[in-house]
Amino acid sequence: MAGAFRRSAALQAMAAFSVLALVVPDQVQGRGKCPSFSCGRLSYVHFPFRRQGDPAECGVPSYELTCADSNATIQIDKATYLVTDINYSDQYFWLVDASLDSANNCPLPRWSQTPYNENYRLGEDSHRRVQVQLSPDVDWFATFVKCSQEMNSSNVMYRPVACRRGNSSFVYVLTGLGSYLAENLEPSCGYLAMTPLALGGLENWRTATAAATLEDVNYEDVVRSMSEGFAVRFPFRSGGFIDCLRGLISDSSGEPTVYRIFVIVTNIDSYFSICGRHATQLPHPFVVLLMLVPQTFWILRVISGT
Repeated sequence: MAGAFRRSAALQAMAAFSVLALVVPDQVQGRGKCPSFSCGRLSYVHFPFRRQGDPAECGVPSYELTCADSNATIQIDKATYLVTDINYSDQYFWLVDASLDSANNCPLPRWSQTPYNENYRLGEDSHRRVQVQLSPDVDWFATFVKCSQEMNSSNVMYRPVACRRGNSSFVYVLTGLGSYLAENLEPSCGYLAMTPLALGGLENWRTATAAATLEDVNYEDVVRSMSEGFAVRFPFRSGGFIDCLRGLISDSSGEPTVYRIFVIVTNIDSYFSICGRHATQLPHPFVVLLMLVPQTFWILRVISGT
């Protein structure tokens, strides 16, 4: 067992240092002048976040936090959200709409960011590696529409919001995959509001959302999801696996070298997993080889019975 553990640790370290060799030389220097800070109940906050008045090279402008009393908030378009958790390993932070009124029995969301979808980038732009910011770390959205005609019950994607119904208008929420796409909008309907959909709250959102049949999610489920919040990704570059790794590693580039290497070695499995999920271009052949090495050792151990 001890030998297997040492081999596993050695492989992990080899992968991490190889990734460092591939991606670190291209990292922007100068973030060492940006110390971490506390914000509300959050401690050790650092890149990509910043505060108003921080030097220009510190953090990403769209990830600027406001720190007051016990809360950390972020402004996205015209809405203010509470930042309740930051996960540096998986590269996301958790938001809850600060203006959501729990006493309101029929709330609507205020999220207005257009969902990022690599599959719908067309023409010349589909070959560019653009930086994507403030993208929800979800595949599902709840989209609210207001219609002048009542939908037929056979249209299962349209779930009625009875509390928003008027004398001559009907409000529906669409929760199926791609519900925000124009092709799902009926001629008598217009866009009203949208929110990322993450079921289960901060502790269980990936498992609960993946297990749900979201076409069957009703308005009450959407309101519960709105009150629990959703995850938003750190900035990332679309397309390339190596670009993805560069983006993940850059958040620790303001730290001392020894600590930076420790963070990368500790989180290398998460980095590979994240970039494997989101990258749409093939990784560098050497990186592919590194990804296969641990599986190869596992297969050999199984065959040998050790």
